[in-house]
Amino acid sequence: MRQVPSIVLAFLLPLFLVAVPGSPTDPYRYSKSVLVGFEVVHKGGICTGLAAFMTSDDFFDGLEARETEAGREFYKGQKQLSDFPDDLTVSVAARALDCSNALAAAPAGSASDKVASSLDIKLKWKQELKEQPIDAQAVKKYLAPTPPMQELEPYPRMWMYEISVKSKDVPLTQHLIVEVYSGDKFFARFAAHL
Repeated sequence: MRQVPSIVLAFLLPLFLVAVPGSPTDPYRYSKSVLVGFEVVHKGGICTGLAAFMTSDDFFDGLEARETEAGREFYKGQKQLSDFPDDLTVSVAARALDCSNALAAAPAGSASDKVASSLDIKLKWKQELKEQPIDAQAVKKYLAPTPPMQELEPYPRMWMYEISVKSKDVPLTQHLIVEVYSGDKFFARFAAHL
């Protein structure tokens, strides 16, 4: 797999607001959407920008992770939390890119666009070395609308995949694994560790 310049990653980053802690002892404060990961994948002449994130109404907005002697603890205000909410939405954004110019949009109907529009997403919970597949409740796929003012020049089409996940009684210490496939070929893997 060929590395794509880091400037390409910068074009995906505005999709998300990610909190950054001030020092290792400061609590990490999450925003409404939790970034799971992002990557520009270049395989066999196909270039696709991928980003995965999770949301659950306002559960993550203001959630703090604090490192303590007992391990990582989670708080919302003064209330300590131990489990994910009952329901999560995992979203994966896929943008078709032109491999010869990774900042340019691939034309509709191109090989890159066909891959971006037909991905398979698999989810798992991971605790230490044990992974457990997640039965996704519903997968919704749609072509995201082009932002205003971007209609004047080619803009990468963005396919969105939204997966509803039952997460009741899942500890916040578990990792959410997002695996992306194109047909039967592995494409990318992201892991969220709160």
